[in-house]
Amino acid sequence: MKPTHWIITIGSAAVVGLGAGCDRPTETTKPPAAEVVRETPPQSEVARKANQEAEKAVQNLENQANQLKAQKTEFVSRLRQELAELNKQIDQFAEKAALASEPIKVESEVKAQELRAKVTRLGEQLDQVPATTESAWMEAKEVLAKAYDEAKQSINTAREWLGEKIKP
Repeated sequence: MKPTHWIITIGSAAVVGLGAGCDRPTETTKPPAAEVVRETPPQSEVARKANQEAEKAVQNLENQANQLKAQKTEFVSRLRQELAELNKQIDQFAEKAALASEPIKVESEVKAQELRAKVTRLGEQLDQVPATTESAWMEAKEVLAKAYDEAKQSINTAREWLGEKIKP
């Protein structure tokens, strides 16, 4: 073959090869605009619904957190008032004990100090309530209620003991 035939043969092959590939879209070819419009709304709707559900979940969590905080605040407030009442009862016990004979007075002072220590420990535990988690809160509430009942019972026992020691 002559050199011109080679050039024509190679050129023809190149033209045929390029022309054959024109009908197929390449990887960089974008789909027609109509297809993009049809696919976009369903995806946007799914995203919008997912966002709404996430917002509802966050709102529910915030509501639960606010309710828990309100319960803790109410419990702490009520128990602080009851602790103040227990301290008044201890003061009354100590005043009554001051009128007793010396041995009873000394023993009563020891009992009063023990009672005040119990109430103080209970107050310290109560100070930790606002920082508790939900699961720890339920346990703390039970522990504090039990400790309060025990302190109250101890005061009543001490008052009864004193009443027996200083009968008129």
